[in-house]
Amino acid sequence: MSADPNPFELHLPKIRKLLFGIFLILVAQVVYFAQDVIMPLMLGILVAFTLSPLVRIGRRIGIPEWISALLVMTGFGLMVALLLYSLSGPFTDLVNSAPQIKSALSDKLSSVQSHLQSLQRVSEEAAEVTGQNAGEGAPEKVVVDGPPVFSGLASTVAGALGQIAIAMFLALFILASGKHFYEGIVKMAPTLTDKKIAVRILYDVEKVVSRYLLTITVINICLGAAIGFSLWLYGMSNPFLWGTIAALLNFLPYIGAVIGALAIGLTAIAEFPTLGAALGAPFIYYALTAIEGNIITPLLLGRRLEMNIVAVFVSVVLWGWMWGFAGALMAVPILVILKVMSDNIESMAKFGNFLSAPVHDDEREAEEAANEKAQSEVSPEKAA
Repeated sequence: MSADPNPFELHLPKIRKLLFGIFLILVAQVVYFAQDVIMPLMLGILVAFTLSPLVRIGRRIGIPEWISALLVMTGFGLMVALLLYSLSGPFTDLVNSAPQIKSALSDKLSSVQSHLQSLQRVSEEAAEVTGQNAGEGAPEKVVVDGPPVFSGLASTVAGALGQIAIAMFLALFILASGKHFYEGIVKMAPTLTDKKIAVRILYDVEKVVSRYLLTITVINICLGAAIGFSLWLYGMSNPFLWGTIAALLNFLPYIGAVIGALAIGLTAIAEFPTLGAALGAPFIYYALTAIEGNIITPLLLGRRLEMNIVAVFVSVVLWGWMWGFAGALMAVPILVILKVMSDNIESMAKFGNFLSAPVHDDEREAEEAANEKAQSEVSPEKAA
Protein backbone atom coordinates (compact mmCIF):
# COMPACT_ATOMS: atom_id res chain seq x y z
CA MET A 1 0.00 0.00 0.00
CA SER A 2 1.52 3.24 -1.12
CA ALA A 3 1.72 6.16 1.23
CA ASP A 4 -0.41 9.23 0.58
CA PRO A 5 1.46 11.98 -1.24
CA ASN A 6 2.62 14.92 0.80
CA PRO A 7 0.30 17.92 0.20
CA PHE A 8 3.32 20.20 0.26
CA GLU A 9 4.96 18.28 -2.59
CA LEU A 10 1.76 18.50 -4.66
CA HIS A 11 1.73 22.28 -4.40
CA LEU A 12 5.50 22.69 -4.69
CA PRO A 13 5.47 23.82 -8.39
CA LYS A 14 2.86 26.50 -7.62
CA ILE A 15 4.84 27.63 -4.58
CA ARG A 16 7.99 27.93 -6.71
CA LYS A 17 6.17 30.04 -9.30
CA LEU A 18 4.74 32.24 -6.56
CA LEU A 19 8.17 32.72 -4.97
CA PHE A 20 9.69 33.48 -8.36
CA GLY A 21 7.01 36.11 -9.01
CA ILE A 22 7.65 37.70 -5.61
CA PHE A 23 11.39 37.66 -6.35
CA LEU A 24 10.82 39.48 -9.67
CA ILE A 25 8.68 42.11 -7.95
CA LEU A 26 11.36 42.70 -5.31
CA VAL A 27 14.09 42.95 -7.97
CA ALA A 28 12.00 45.47 -9.94
CA GLN A 29 11.52 47.59 -6.82
CA VAL A 30 15.23 47.53 -6.03
CA VAL A 31 16.13 48.43 -9.62
CA TYR A 32 13.62 51.29 -9.61
CA PHE A 33 14.44 52.86 -6.26
CA ALA A 34 18.21 52.28 -6.48
CA GLN A 35 18.54 53.59 -10.03
CA ASP A 36 21.08 56.24 -9.04
CA VAL A 37 23.47 53.40 -8.12
CA ILE A 38 22.46 50.54 -10.41
CA MET A 39 22.09 52.56 -13.62
CA PRO A 40 25.71 53.88 -13.78
CA LEU A 41 26.98 50.41 -12.86
CA MET A 42 25.02 48.83 -15.71
CA LEU A 43 26.21 51.58 -18.06
CA GLY A 44 29.81 50.93 -17.04
CA ILE A 45 29.43 47.20 -17.73
CA LEU A 46 27.97 47.89 -21.18
CA VAL A 47 30.78 50.33 -21.99
CA ALA A 48 33.34 47.73 -20.88
CA PHE A 49 31.75 45.06 -23.08
CA THR A 50 31.70 47.46 -26.03
CA LEU A 51 35.35 48.48 -25.75
CA SER A 52 36.75 45.09 -24.72
CA PRO A 53 37.76 44.12 -28.31
CA LEU A 54 40.04 47.18 -28.47
CA VAL A 55 41.75 46.19 -25.22
CA ARG A 56 42.12 42.64 -26.50
CA ILE A 57 43.80 43.93 -29.66
CA GLY A 58 46.27 45.87 -27.52
CA ARG A 59 47.01 42.75 -25.48
CA ARG A 60 47.74 40.78 -28.64
CA ILE A 61 50.34 43.30 -29.78
CA GLY A 62 52.07 43.28 -26.39
CA ILE A 63 50.50 46.27 -24.61
CA PRO A 64 49.59 45.52 -20.96
CA GLU A 65 45.88 45.44 -20.29
CA TRP A 66 45.87 48.30 -17.82
CA ILE A 67 47.69 50.57 -20.30
CA SER A 68 45.34 49.56 -23.12
CA ALA A 69 42.33 50.14 -20.87
CA LEU A 70 43.64 53.55 -19.82
CA LEU A 71 44.30 54.59 -23.43
CA VAL A 72 40.93 53.32 -24.67
CA MET A 73 38.93 54.95 -21.87
CA THR A 74 40.86 58.21 -22.20
CA GLY A 75 40.14 58.32 -25.91
CA PHE A 76 36.49 57.43 -25.32
CA GLY A 77 36.14 60.12 -22.66
CA LEU A 78 37.74 62.74 -24.90
CA MET A 79 35.37 61.84 -27.73
CA VAL A 80 32.34 62.18 -25.45
CA ALA A 81 33.61 65.50 -24.05
CA LEU A 82 34.31 66.83 -27.54
CA LEU A 83 30.86 65.80 -28.71
CA LEU A 84 29.16 67.49 -25.75
CA TYR A 85 31.20 70.65 -26.28
CA SER A 86 30.35 70.69 -29.99
CA LEU A 87 26.66 70.30 -29.22
CA SER A 88 26.56 72.93 -26.49
CA GLY A 89 26.40 75.85 -28.92
CA PRO A 90 23.67 74.51 -31.25
CA PHE A 91 21.66 73.21 -28.31
CA THR A 92 21.82 76.60 -26.57
CA ASP A 93 20.69 78.31 -29.79
CA LEU A 94 17.78 75.89 -30.11
CA VAL A 95 16.70 76.46 -26.51
CA ASN A 96 16.97 80.23 -26.87
CA SER A 97 14.91 80.15 -30.05
CA ALA A 98 12.14 78.11 -28.40
CA PRO A 99 9.87 81.18 -27.87
CA GLN A 100 10.28 82.18 -31.52
CA ILE A 101 9.53 78.63 -32.64
CA LYS A 102 6.42 78.58 -30.46
CA SER A 103 5.25 81.92 -31.88
CA ALA A 104 5.88 80.76 -35.44
CA LEU A 105 3.97 77.54 -34.78
CA SER A 106 1.05 79.55 -33.44
CA ASP A 107 1.03 81.72 -36.56
CA LYS A 108 1.28 78.74 -38.93
CA LEU A 109 -1.45 76.87 -37.11
CA SER A 110 -3.72 79.89 -36.74
CA SER A 111 -6.29 78.37 -39.08
CA VAL A 112 -6.61 75.33 -36.84
CA GLN A 113 -6.80 77.60 -33.84
CA SER A 114 -9.58 79.65 -35.45
CA HIS A 115 -11.65 76.51 -35.98
CA LEU A 116 -11.16 75.57 -32.35
CA GLN A 117 -12.24 79.03 -31.27
CA SER A 118 -15.34 78.74 -33.45
CA LEU A 119 -16.22 75.47 -31.75
CA GLN A 120 -15.69 77.12 -28.38
CA ARG A 121 -18.06 79.98 -29.31
CA VAL A 122 -20.69 77.49 -30.46
CA SER A 123 -20.48 75.64 -27.14
CA GLU A 124 -20.79 78.91 -25.23
CA GLU A 125 -23.88 79.94 -27.25
CA ALA A 126 -25.40 76.52 -26.62
CA ALA A 127 -24.82 76.99 -22.89
CA GLU A 128 -26.55 80.40 -23.00
CA VAL A 129 -29.54 78.91 -24.81
CA THR A 130 -29.96 76.35 -22.03
CA GLY A 131 -30.03 79.19 -19.50
CA GLN A 132 -26.55 78.77 -18.17
CA ASN A 133 -24.48 81.87 -17.94
CA ALA A 134 -21.28 81.46 -19.81
CA GLY A 135 -19.39 82.92 -16.93
CA GLU A 136 -21.05 80.81 -14.26
CA GLY A 137 -19.68 77.41 -13.61
CA ALA A 138 -16.65 78.06 -15.74
CA PRO A 139 -13.50 76.81 -14.13
CA GLU A 140 -11.27 79.49 -12.74
CA LYS A 141 -7.85 79.73 -14.27
CA VAL A 142 -5.24 79.18 -11.65
CA VAL A 143 -1.81 80.41 -12.54
CA VAL A 144 0.98 78.74 -10.62
CA ASP A 145 4.23 80.57 -10.60
CA GLY A 146 6.69 77.76 -10.94
CA PRO A 147 10.43 77.99 -10.74
CA PRO A 148 12.36 79.09 -13.79
CA VAL A 149 13.00 76.47 -16.47
CA PHE A 150 16.68 76.23 -15.75
CA SER A 151 16.55 76.51 -11.95
CA GLY A 152 17.22 72.81 -11.43
CA LEU A 153 19.43 72.40 -14.46
CA ALA A 154 22.67 72.71 -12.52
CA SER A 155 21.79 69.94 -10.08
CA THR A 156 20.53 67.70 -12.91
CA VAL A 157 23.71 68.17 -14.92
CA ALA A 158 25.85 67.59 -11.83
CA GLY A 159 24.01 64.35 -11.06
CA ALA A 160 24.31 63.15 -14.65
CA LEU A 161 28.02 63.92 -14.75
CA GLY A 162 28.51 62.04 -11.48
CA GLN A 163 26.76 58.96 -12.85
CA ILE A 164 28.79 59.14 -16.07
CA ALA A 165 31.99 59.37 -14.02
CA ILE A 166 31.01 56.27 -12.02
CA ALA A 167 30.27 54.37 -15.24
CA MET A 168 33.57 55.40 -16.84
CA PHE A 169 35.68 54.41 -13.82
CA LEU A 170 33.88 51.07 -13.52
CA ALA A 171 34.47 50.36 -17.21
CA LEU A 172 38.14 51.28 -16.77
CA PHE A 173 38.55 48.90 -13.83
CA ILE A 174 36.79 46.03 -15.66
CA LEU A 175 38.90 46.49 -18.77
CA ALA A 176 42.12 46.83 -16.78
CA SER A 177 41.44 43.68 -14.74
CA GLY A 178 41.10 41.58 -17.89
CA LYS A 179 40.63 37.88 -17.20
CA HIS A 180 40.79 38.36 -13.42
CA PHE A 181 37.30 39.89 -13.42
CA TYR A 182 35.86 36.89 -15.25
CA GLU A 183 37.79 34.43 -13.11
CA GLY A 184 36.38 36.00 -9.96
CA ILE A 185 32.83 35.54 -11.24
CA VAL A 186 33.47 31.94 -12.35
CA LYS A 187 34.92 31.00 -8.94
CA MET A 188 31.61 31.89 -7.30
CA ALA A 189 29.87 29.05 -9.21
CA PRO A 190 29.41 26.04 -6.88
CA THR A 191 30.02 23.10 -9.27
CA LEU A 192 32.29 22.42 -12.22
CA THR A 193 29.30 22.31 -14.58
CA ASP A 194 28.12 25.68 -13.32
CA LYS A 195 31.62 27.07 -13.78
CA LYS A 196 31.68 25.92 -17.41
CA ILE A 197 28.28 27.47 -18.01
CA ALA A 198 29.42 30.71 -16.37
CA VAL A 199 32.54 30.88 -18.57
CA ARG A 200 30.49 30.27 -21.70
CA ILE A 201 27.92 32.92 -20.72
CA LEU A 202 30.55 35.53 -19.88
CA TYR A 203 32.46 35.18 -23.13
CA ASP A 204 29.28 34.89 -25.22
CA VAL A 205 27.87 38.02 -23.57
CA GLU A 206 31.10 39.91 -24.19
CA LYS A 207 31.28 38.76 -27.80
CA VAL A 208 27.63 39.32 -28.70
CA VAL A 209 27.12 42.57 -26.77
CA SER A 210 30.37 44.12 -28.00
CA ARG A 211 29.52 43.18 -31.57
CA TYR A 212 25.98 44.49 -31.22
CA LEU A 213 26.91 47.79 -29.55
CA LEU A 214 29.86 48.50 -31.82
CA THR A 215 27.83 47.72 -34.94
CA ILE A 216 24.81 49.73 -33.79
CA THR A 217 27.03 52.65 -32.77
CA VAL A 218 28.75 52.77 -36.16
CA ILE A 219 25.39 52.46 -37.95
CA ASN A 220 23.85 55.24 -35.86
CA ILE A 221 26.83 57.54 -36.42
CA CYS A 222 26.55 57.00 -40.18
CA LEU A 223 22.79 57.52 -40.01
CA GLY A 224 23.20 60.73 -38.02
CA ALA A 225 25.75 62.01 -40.53
CA ALA A 226 23.42 61.17 -43.43
CA ILE A 227 20.44 62.86 -41.77
CA GLY A 228 22.46 65.92 -40.80
CA PHE A 229 23.89 66.29 -44.31
CA SER A 230 20.47 65.78 -45.92
CA LEU A 231 18.83 68.34 -43.64
CA TRP A 232 21.66 70.79 -44.38
CA LEU A 233 21.01 70.40 -48.09
CA TYR A 234 17.30 70.86 -47.48
CA GLY A 235 17.94 74.14 -45.65
CA MET A 236 17.20 73.10 -42.07
CA SER A 237 18.97 75.01 -39.32
CA ASN A 238 21.25 73.23 -36.83
CA PRO A 239 21.76 70.13 -39.01
CA PHE A 240 24.67 68.90 -36.87
CA LEU A 241 22.49 68.98 -33.77
CA TRP A 242 19.65 67.13 -35.49
CA GLY A 243 22.05 64.55 -36.88
CA THR A 244 23.42 63.88 -33.39
CA ILE A 245 19.91 63.69 -31.95
CA ALA A 246 18.99 61.23 -34.70
CA ALA A 247 22.01 59.05 -33.86
CA LEU A 248 21.06 58.97 -30.16
CA LEU A 249 17.36 58.39 -30.76
CA ASN A 250 18.12 55.53 -33.12
CA PHE A 251 19.26 53.50 -30.10
CA LEU A 252 15.51 53.37 -29.33
CA PRO A 253 14.08 50.93 -31.87
CA TYR A 254 10.81 52.03 -33.51
CA ILE A 255 10.12 54.73 -30.92
CA GLY A 256 13.20 56.86 -31.61
CA ALA A 257 12.38 57.39 -35.28
CA VAL A 258 8.86 58.59 -34.45
CA ILE A 259 10.07 60.97 -31.73
CA GLY A 260 12.79 62.41 -33.97
CA ALA A 261 10.45 62.87 -36.93
CA LEU A 262 7.88 64.68 -34.77
CA ALA A 263 10.52 66.96 -33.22
CA ILE A 264 11.99 67.88 -36.60
CA GLY A 265 8.50 68.32 -38.07
CA LEU A 266 7.45 70.83 -35.40
CA THR A 267 10.69 72.78 -35.78
CA ALA A 268 10.45 72.72 -39.59
CA ILE A 269 6.88 74.11 -39.48
CA ALA A 270 8.26 77.14 -37.65
CA GLU A 271 11.20 77.57 -40.04
CA PHE A 272 9.79 76.97 -43.52
CA PRO A 273 7.26 79.28 -45.16
CA THR A 274 4.71 76.64 -46.15
CA LEU A 275 3.41 73.48 -44.53
CA GLY A 276 4.30 71.41 -47.59
CA ALA A 277 7.93 72.51 -47.46
CA ALA A 278 8.07 71.83 -43.74
CA LEU A 279 6.87 68.24 -44.16
CA GLY A 280 9.91 67.48 -46.31
CA ALA A 281 12.28 67.53 -43.30
CA PRO A 282 10.51 64.81 -41.24
CA PHE A 283 10.00 62.81 -44.44
CA ILE A 284 13.76 62.81 -45.07
CA TYR A 285 14.40 61.82 -41.45
CA TYR A 286 11.90 58.98 -41.39
CA ALA A 287 12.87 57.68 -44.85
CA LEU A 288 16.53 57.35 -43.89
CA THR A 289 15.71 55.67 -40.58
CA ALA A 290 13.37 53.25 -42.40
CA ILE A 291 16.13 52.28 -44.83
CA GLU A 292 18.52 51.77 -41.92
CA GLY A 293 16.10 49.76 -39.82
CA ASN A 294 14.76 47.49 -42.55
CA ILE A 295 17.81 46.94 -44.76
CA ILE A 296 21.17 47.99 -43.31
CA THR A 297 20.90 46.87 -39.67
CA PRO A 298 19.43 43.38 -40.38
CA LEU A 299 22.06 42.88 -43.08
CA LEU A 300 24.98 43.73 -40.79
CA LEU A 301 23.77 42.14 -37.56
CA GLY A 302 22.40 38.91 -39.01
CA ARG A 303 19.67 36.60 -37.79
CA ARG A 304 21.24 35.76 -34.41
CA LEU A 305 20.81 39.26 -33.04
CA GLU A 306 17.31 39.82 -34.41
CA MET A 307 14.87 40.16 -31.52
CA ASN A 308 11.15 39.76 -31.04
CA ILE A 309 9.50 43.10 -31.85
CA VAL A 310 7.08 42.80 -28.93
CA ALA A 311 9.91 42.03 -26.49
CA VAL A 312 11.96 45.00 -27.76
CA PHE A 313 9.03 47.41 -27.48
CA VAL A 314 8.09 46.24 -23.98
CA SER A 315 11.73 46.41 -22.87
CA VAL A 316 12.15 49.99 -24.13
CA VAL A 317 8.92 51.11 -22.43
CA LEU A 318 9.74 49.30 -19.16
CA TRP A 319 13.31 50.53 -18.79
CA GLY A 320 12.31 54.00 -19.99
CA TRP A 321 9.68 54.12 -17.24
CA MET A 322 12.15 52.99 -14.57
CA TRP A 323 15.31 54.86 -15.60
CA GLY A 324 14.14 57.52 -18.03
CA PHE A 325 15.86 58.17 -21.34
CA ALA A 326 19.10 56.49 -20.22
CA GLY A 327 17.17 53.35 -19.35
CA ALA A 328 15.47 53.35 -22.74
CA LEU A 329 18.88 53.60 -24.43
CA MET A 330 20.16 50.58 -22.47
CA ALA A 331 16.99 48.53 -22.92
CA VAL A 332 18.01 46.60 -26.02
CA PRO A 333 21.60 45.80 -24.83
CA ILE A 334 20.12 44.48 -21.57
CA LEU A 335 17.69 42.40 -23.64
CA VAL A 336 20.61 41.05 -25.68
CA ILE A 337 22.36 39.99 -22.46
CA LEU A 338 19.20 38.18 -21.31
CA LYS A 339 18.97 36.51 -24.71
CA VAL A 340 22.55 35.21 -24.48
CA MET A 341 21.94 33.94 -20.94
CA SER A 342 18.75 32.21 -22.09
CA ASP A 343 20.62 30.47 -24.89
CA ASN A 344 23.09 28.99 -22.39
CA ILE A 345 20.84 28.17 -19.43
CA GLU A 346 18.43 25.32 -20.00
CA SER A 347 15.81 26.56 -17.55
CA MET A 348 15.58 29.87 -19.47
CA ALA A 349 15.23 28.27 -22.91
CA LYS A 350 11.53 29.15 -23.28
CA PHE A 351 12.23 32.76 -22.40
CA GLY A 352 15.05 32.80 -24.97
CA ASN A 353 12.68 31.46 -27.63
CA PHE A 354 10.27 34.29 -26.84
CA LEU A 355 13.04 36.88 -27.21
CA SER A 356 14.12 35.48 -30.59
CA ALA A 357 12.70 36.79 -33.84
CA PRO A 358 10.22 34.43 -35.53
CA VAL A 359 11.87 31.97 -37.92
CA HIS A 360 10.29 31.61 -41.36
CA ASP A 361 9.45 28.16 -42.69
CA ASP A 362 12.09 28.24 -45.43
CA GLU A 363 14.78 29.25 -42.93
CA ARG A 364 13.69 26.52 -40.52
CA GLU A 365 13.80 23.89 -43.30
CA ALA A 366 17.26 25.06 -44.38
CA GLU A 367 18.52 24.88 -40.80
CA GLU A 368 17.12 21.37 -40.32
CA ALA A 369 18.66 20.21 -43.60
CA ALA A 370 22.04 21.60 -42.56
CA ASN A 371 21.82 19.82 -39.20
CA GLU A 372 20.92 16.51 -40.87
CA LYS A 373 23.81 16.88 -43.29
CA ALA A 374 26.23 17.63 -40.45
CA GLN A 375 25.04 14.60 -38.51
CA SER A 376 25.34 12.30 -41.54
CA GLU A 377 28.94 13.39 -42.08
CA VAL A 378 29.92 12.27 -38.57
CA SER A 379 30.85 8.60 -38.55
CA PRO A 380 29.88 6.34 -35.61
CA GLU A 381 33.53 5.86 -34.71
CA LYS A 382 34.09 9.61 -34.42
CA ALA A 383 30.87 10.07 -32.54
CA ALA A 384 31.91 7.38 -30.08
